[in-house]
Amino acid sequence: MIKTGKAETKEHYQAILQVVKDQNKEKEKSHTAQTELYSISDQIKLLGDIEKEALFDVKRRRRDSKPSSSKPSSSFQRRS
Repeated sequence: MIKTGKAETKEHYQAILQVVKDQNKEKEKSHTAQTELYSISDQIKLLGDIEKEALFDVKRRRRDSKPSSSKPSSSFQRRS
């Protein structure tokens, strides 16, 4: 084992600490980017679901608003 002085040991551990801090900063950046990506992805999915629901709702309104004639068409009317 190499004997080192107090100053060298302190420098060594400070260097290790700095490396760990840098790694944590990079992990934090990556995590933030990934979280934002998931958030945007979820918003896009939600928007797609809303658009599908709105399209379905529009089609249903169109279907419901069409006049349903209970009278038979003129070609099928009975002659009296």
